[in-house]
Amino acid sequence: MTRGENATDIKSLRTIMIIRLKSSLQLELALEAKEYLDKGHSKAQVWMDRIAEVLQTDSAKRLLREIQSIHSCDWWKNLKKKPQTEKKEYVSRV
Repeated sequence: MTRGENATDIKSLRTIMIIRLKSSLQLELALEAKEYLDKGHSKAQVWMDRIAEVLQTDSAKRLLREIQSIHSCDWWKNLKKKPQTEKKEYVSRV
């Protein structure tokens, strides 16, 4: 591998990392926008639409579609309750 090829590989890797970082930040904003939308703040749709425009990777676009398709509180609704274990009484020693 020549010095020029190495520099090109590093530049390509750096570009990929930047795209992924930007996507993750945009998806975080999308989650926040979704919360606002679900609370009735319709103007957050502009924010969500803009995020959809700037995402570059297929995986980020799929995640955004998933975010848009569910209610922002759905993640916790189906959590199973942990069975209660017997409570042990501890006697404090004085």
